[in-house]
Parts: sequence; C-alpha cells; structure tokens
Amino acid sequence: MRPETPRMLSVCKEGVERIKSSPPTMDELNAQMKQPEINTASPFDDLLSPMFPMTLRDDHADVLSIATLDESWDLNTLGKCTWLESFFPSGNCLDEGLKAQLLLNGIFGLSARFSTSLFHSMDPVNRGNQFTERASALWDEIYKDHKSDIRSLQCLQGLILVTFNALQSGPSEHAWSLCGHCVRLAYDLDLHTIDANYDHREESLDEWVALEEKRRAWWTIWEMDTFSSAMSRRPFAIDCRFTQVLLPVSDIAWYNKTRVPSGFLNLHLDMPWKCLCDSPNQEPRAWFLISLAAFRHSFEVMLLPEAHPQLLHDAEAMIACFALALPQNFQTDSGSMVFNKTNFARNNWIVCTLIILQCARSLIEVKMHQLGMNNSKSYETSFSARPSDIMSRNLHQTCTSSLSELISAAQSMSPQYIPVCSPFILCALLGPGTAHVPDDRLSQADRSNQLCAETIRLILRNYGRYWVIGKVLMEVLELHGKSGRSSATTSKHSYGEFRPQWRGLVDSAY
Repeated sequence: MRPETPRMLSVCKEGVERIKSSPPTMDELNAQMKQPEINTASPFDDLLSPMFPMTLRDDHADVLSIATLDESWDLNTLGKCTWLESFFPSGNCLDEGLKAQLLLNGIFGLSARFSTSLFHSMDPVNRGNQFTERASALWDEIYKDHKSDIRSLQCLQGLILVTFNALQSGPSEHAWSLCGHCVRLAYDLDLHTIDANYDHREESLDEWVALEEKRRAWWTIWEMDTFSSAMSRRPFAIDCRFTQVLLPVSDIAWYNKTRVPSGFLNLHLDMPWKCLCDSPNQEPRAWFLISLAAFRHSFEVMLLPEAHPQLLHDAEAMIACFALALPQNFQTDSGSMVFNKTNFARNNWIVCTLIILQCARSLIEVKMHQLGMNNSKSYETSFSARPSDIMSRNLHQTCTSSLSELISAAQSMSPQYIPVCSPFILCALLGPGTAHVPDDRLSQADRSNQLCAETIRLILRNYGRYWVIGKVLMEVLELHGKSGRSSATTSKHSYGEFRPQWRGLVDSAY
C-alpha cells in the first residue's frame, strides 16, 4: 500500500505551479528566511548540504510552502527545477510519481530534525522518523513492484537518502543491505565510468552540470561504502582502481554553472593527494574524499591476515606525506578556526579530513601493536590489573601520537555547527576498537586522558541531540567503561545483541 501524505502532496502541487508561473527572486526568498533552531540561515541549504552534499539542483529555490517542516526550507540546494518538472510534466500531483515521493520524504527525513515550525514539541532526533519510514516503504514498493523503473538516477538518489538515514542510526544488516543496493545500482548506471572519456572542450555547461550531479551521487555512495565496510571490518564493495569519476567541485561553482577542472582519484591511489595538489579544485570536501582513500588503504592493510612490516611502514609514510601535502588552510591549531554561517561547511570538512587522517594512522599503529604482541611484546608488562585492562591501556597507548592531533582537530569544532558535520566522522573519533577513548577506571589518575575522553563524549552528546548515531556511540562508550573491552563482543546492551556490523568499534582485538 502506498504511503499517503495528503498535505505534502497538495502543497507541493501549489509550489510547483507558483514556480512555473512566477519564479521568486533570491531577495524575496531571503526576506522569508527565519533563523532555525541552531541559528543558521537555512535549515536545508546551509545545514544539510555541507553534511550530505545533495545530488539534486534547482535555480529558482522556491516551493517554500512544500515544507511541512519550516517556511524557510530552501530548495536552492536542489538546483535546477528540471527534476521536479520531470515528475510533473502536466502539473500532476505527487501521488502519480513514486520517485518524487521517495526523494521528498528522504529529504524531509534528514531536514525535519532542524525544523521548529511543526515539531517544536518533539525531540529533534525523532522529528524525521515519519518521513524516513515513508521513504523506506516507498523504496520497498518501488523495488518490489516497479523493478523495470529502478534503473534511473532519481531512484538512485532516493535510495541514497534512505540509506543515509539508515546508516546514521548506526550500522545494521538493513543499512548494510541498502548500501549494497546503492553500489549495484550505481554500477548498473555506469556511474563509476562517467568520466572515462571526459573532454571538457566537447561538453556544454548544462552537460557539465548534469555530470556533476552524477559525480556527487557516486562519491556519496563511496563515502557510505567506506563507513559501513569499515565499521563491520569487511572488504569494500567499491574498488577505486576501476573508477573513473572526477572529484566534486564546490557547491557554489556547481550552482553558478562555473566549470572548475578537477582530478581523478584512481590515477594516484598510492599517493592520493597528488590528484588535487596542482588542481584548480581545492574544495575541502574533495580533500576529505581523498583522505578517505588514505583511510581505505590503511584499513585494507589492517585487514590482511599477515601484513608485511614494509606494507605498514609504507602506509604510515603515506599518511605522513598526505598531512604535509594538505593546503595551507588545513594547517590549523585548536582554537584558530573561526566558524560562521558563511564558512562552517568548509571548516567542517577541513576538521573531518584531519580526523580521518589521524584515524587512518591509528589503524596502522594498532596493527603494528598487534604484530608486536604476537611476538610477546607488550607496552606495559608490570601494570597490576586485569588482562583486559592491560589490553585496553596498551591499545590506547599505541595511538598516543595520532591522538593528540585528532583531539586538537576535534577541539577546533564549533558546538553550534557540530550537528551539521558528517555523522560518519563520529566513528573515526572513537578510533579502531574505541582505542582513542581510555576506559574510565584507567584514566582517573591521568588528567590528559580524562580531557581526551571528555572531548569525544561532549561531541557525541552534542551530535546525539539531532542524530541517533550520536546516542548509540555514547552507549558503546558506556559499555566499554562498565565492562572493559575484553567482554565487549559478547555483552548485551540497550540496542540489542552484538551485531557484526559493529566489529570495527566493539571488537577489542580489532
């Protein structure tokens, strides 16, 4: 049975008709803007776009009354209105377009948590549930009854939204399966080779805009694949050696149809920073994506049953070189970054990049520690405590060098803009096997460890006001603080039995 959303359908039809008859000016839109709950200019464009770069565009940025969420909901992030018109060629209602319903409910599922107009009495973390459930039901209906229509970019975009919503609730078998659907559908649409024969001299600006939309879909899937695979300690579904997709440019360049040359990640997998070092594209999100390439490499080395020491040293050297290759604006100390509504998106991606690099470094350090312990070496043989406590302290000590830089980056974050940072970065804050956070009883006598753990907990608590994954990761930390890492894989906790999708965080052996 198709989920019905009567009010949303009616206001959408009215909004589309207004756009066609009298597109609003940006001045008119700006006059309608209200300050949302976390004090930014627009809860959708300014908040969700930097955290989850949308794959849709619209020039006229209206349909303000479509937002049952907030009058200030802005479709500027969605770009050109052709995506709406493709669903409503004759002004038909939304119930005649399952794809449109899937997209809109997926969008509302993300943005509702920042709305105050209709949901002021609800916990922000629950405000998008009704839309998320509808989007999930719509995808199930499309997948079951309309398989012949699935092979389209719009269906993939809707599925990306459903998958993102599932993953931000924490790794699960359902989220893992959805992520696999995204990868397979992207391959089916040949998104992994969209720039195989790229020649900017032969394409129009409109063609470039359309290609950029596909690139953003691909890289969002790649990011989700990185997160879901790393958390479950499984091989990645996407092999970048066979990927020919340019890295995305800035939102501003895309919206304004300003073509910016970019780089191919697959040409420099051994030295990923080289694809952007001399490129006109210096967008922080692009740098974040190639930092994920360094993370993926470290993760794959970590997965090897018997990693050769030289592989580990090479991976460690690659991360060090990457840090040296970062643009000047990435070279920042704690407290030196100033966040405001015009730069918070870029600053958030800078912080995320630094955190990911240090987490990649921790992966290698933990693997080296494993090999050392296998040779009967230990950082602390005289520590008088349980074996699980020794394992916990040793694991934390292996990450000391990377941890100081990670905490410095984390402390640069602005509390106001933490909720609009990528939710996946939170797992990197905890580190492999939560190695970045010492157990409570082991850190009581160490002020530095206490402040380190408290920094991470406060960020999780702030994020947990809006996103389920923040609350779930707090539970993971509480689990480790009460029972120690050695029993984490067999313990029961408030979100159910241990699931293999959590191995990257709760497995003490890692």
